[in-house]
Amino acid sequence: MMEGVEVDIAIKNGRVLIFSTNDSDISQIAEVINERMPGTQFLKAKNIDDYQALLNNDEIDVAIVDYRLVAPKVIELVQSAKVKEYSPSLVLIESEANPGFISELYEAGVEKCFMEHENYRAEIAHVVRGIMWIRKLQEENTRLIARLTEANILLEEKNRRLDEFSATVAHDIRGPLGGVVMKLDFLLDRYRNEISEQFASVLQRALSSSQRLTEIVQAMYEFAKLGSKAATMGPVVIGPLIEEVIKDMNFDEMHDINFIIGDLPTIWGNDQLLRRVFINLIGNAVKYNDKAETVINIQCTGFVKRSIARFAEIIIQDNGPGIEQDELKDVFRFFGRGSAGRRDSDGLGVGLTVVQRIIELHFGSIRVESQIGHGTTFTLSLPTEKIDFIK
Repeated sequence: MMEGVEVDIAIKNGRVLIFSTNDSDISQIAEVINERMPGTQFLKAKNIDDYQALLNNDEIDVAIVDYRLVAPKVIELVQSAKVKEYSPSLVLIESEANPGFISELYEAGVEKCFMEHENYRAEIAHVVRGIMWIRKLQEENTRLIARLTEANILLEEKNRRLDEFSATVAHDIRGPLGGVVMKLDFLLDRYRNEISEQFASVLQRALSSSQRLTEIVQAMYEFAKLGSKAATMGPVVIGPLIEEVIKDMNFDEMHDINFIIGDLPTIWGNDQLLRRVFINLIGNAVKYNDKAETVINIQCTGFVKRSIARFAEIIIQDNGPGIEQDELKDVFRFFGRGSAGRRDSDGLGVGLTVVQRIIELHFGSIRVESQIGHGTTFTLSLPTEKIDFIK
């Protein structure tokens, strides 16, 4: 259960409308229902005008109707009741069995039909209690969905503001920092022959550090801007997208790379963001591979139905050196770099952080498995249909 959300699904006082001309039947049905659900409020109607007036003016939970009083217009009455803002659950009492017509009534929206017999009133009470319970569950579910939707909207707004703040800070830092880099570069270029080697070395280290810091600030700026791109989503055919990525990356022909690409589904997402995911994962698989032949296997291994949508499970598997088990927990951490990454002085260690953020913006997930000497497998879970939290 979610913290801070209290769930109370106890059956409170419901309102039951009984439409019958038989006062004895009305009293007996009300008595049996009240025994099971004390405090239930009862309304009664003896003609169709009163019945419709009560449905229009009161919030009725259950309407118990004598079929004989509405027989000519029963389907029309059932359908009209179902379109009301506060739609009651309908229970019909019949005196004669008609299986074909009863089936039609159920299709129209009647909850239950009863044949009159010795104990039918007790059965009605049992069914009404069940209906009340289900309605209270539905009401509570609707209330929780509304609260969760509101909380989700507020959270998205907070994240948007945080991204805007981060992007603004990174942008404001980037300008002055770029000026520092330019001045240091100018000093080294203009006065290198006029200063000592020691001083030149100090300036060079300062320039390298400033350039590195500029790259970090730029990475933070781009990371903060990811959320705004995720606002535009649509169907993305993953197979052709990956083929374009491989073509655009223009790998060295001397490097023996074997891509095994299976049938891949259409994903609901942002094509630019998903392109970055595959550029990063495929690039890493090639960059850090230590085998004579690099093998990269990209497949859809199945589908998972979640409450919000259907998700495809897509793997990107390589035959590289693998990642140490104690390093797996940090692969998605900002500036986190494994032993292979630390041997590469060019990387910042933000690529997989960006990948994870993009997957999360698609309401998906990413996990990694690795075996030293045999390679690494990244499993992406991505939606195959539009996600709409307000239903």
